[in-house]
Amino acid sequence: MTMRQANSENQFYPQAMPDGVNSQLVANGDVALKQQDNACKVLKQYFDDLELSLSDVDETVDISQLQTIWLEISDFIQAEKNHILDDGYNRLLNRLTAIYTRGLEQEGNLAFAATATNYADLIEIVSQAHPSYDYSEAVGHLLHYMNQLYKVREKSWLRIFNHLVSMPDYIQPIHYLKERHLKGIQQWIEEGVDNLFQIRDDQVLLYSEKISELAELEHSIELIDQRLQNNPDSKVVSITRKKDRYSLKSLKKERDFLISDLDNRQELVDLLEDNLQEFEDKIFATRRACTIRPILS
Repeated sequence: MTMRQANSENQFYPQAMPDGVNSQLVANGDVALKQQDNACKVLKQYFDDLELSLSDVDETVDISQLQTIWLEISDFIQAEKNHILDDGYNRLLNRLTAIYTRGLEQEGNLAFAATATNYADLIEIVSQAHPSYDYSEAVGHLLHYMNQLYKVREKSWLRIFNHLVSMPDYIQPIHYLKERHLKGIQQWIEEGVDNLFQIRDDQVLLYSEKISELAELEHSIELIDQRLQNNPDSKVVSITRKKDRYSLKSLKKERDFLISDLDNRQELVDLLEDNLQEFEDKIFATRRACTIRPILS
C-alpha cells in the first residue's frame, strides 16, 4: 500500500476516527459499526476512482464515465445517509473539496467544470443531513465552476446556482450569500441573462452580414461613378446616364442608412458585452465574498 493509499484509507475508515466517534458507534451496536465500515469502504473506492479519472489531464477524459461514477456516489450516499455519522460526513466533504480544489489549478482540464453540477448536487444533499460543516470552500468552488461554465455558454451553470439556493438558509456561508449576493444573481436570471450570449452572437452575425452588404454597395457605387465620369463633358444626357445618376443617389442613401444601422448595432453589441462582463463580475464578487466572509464575520 502506498502512502497516498494509506492516507486515503484513513480519511474514511472508522478505525481511524477519534475515540469519541468509535464510542458512539459501539454504543449503537456492532451492526451500526459494520454498516459504517462498509459505507466508508465503498465511499473510499468511489472517491479514488473519481480522483483518478479527474487527474488524467494528458488524456481525453471520459465525461460519461465520470457522470456514471457521480451518479453512483449520489445514489449510495442517499441510500446510506442514515449510516454515516457527522465525522464521516466531515471526512467525505474534506476529501471532495480537496479533489475539486485541483480543478482551480488546472485551467485546461474541463472535466472538473463538466462535473461541477454533480458536485453541487452532492453538496446540496449532504448539507441537508450535515448542516454544521463549514461549506465556504465548497461553495467557493461551485461559484468558480459556475462562472467558468457561464463564460463558455454552458447552460449547466444555472443548475449549479439552483443547487446553491436550495441549500438550507441556516448554513454558512449560504445565509450570508442569499442576503447579499444571490438575490442579485437571481434577478439577472429572471431578466434573461442566460439569453445575452445568444443575442450578442446574433447581433455579431448580423453586423458581419451588414459589413458584407456595405462592401457590395461601395463596389456598386464605385462602378456607377466610374461610368458617369467617362464622359464628363458630354452635352447629351442619355437615358442610361440619367438612370445611373438616379441609382447612384439611391445607393448613397442606402449606404448612409446602412452605416447608421451598423453604428447602432455596434452600440448594441458593446452594451451586451458590458452586461455580460457586469454579470461575470457579479459572480466573481460573489465568490470573493464567500472567500473573505469568515474574516469579516
